[in-house]
Amino acid sequence: MNARLILTKIFGLLILLAVLLGAYWFAIRPGQLHWGATPDEAASAMPGDEIVHQPTFKATRAITISGTPEEIWPWLIQMGYG
Repeated sequence: MNARLILTKIFGLLILLAVLLGAYWFAIRPGQLHWGATPDEAASAMPGDEIVHQPTFKATRAITISGTPEEIWPWLIQMGYG
C-alpha cells in the first residue's frame, strides 16, 4: 500500500472516532448521567453536596417504585447488600 492510501485510511478512522465520540458525548452521556431522574430530582440538592461545593462530575440516577415502604422493605432485604 502506498502512503496516500494509508493516510486516507487513518484519516477516515479518525473521522469515525470523532463522530462516535460526539454521538456518545451529546446523545448517550446526558441520558446516562440522569437516568430515571426527573429534572427536579437532578437539580435538587442531595446529602453531601455541602461537602463538595464545585464537583467536577455530577450524576443523578433514580428509580420510582410504586408501593409503600412496608411493601418494599422485605424485597430490599431479600436482595441484600451490594
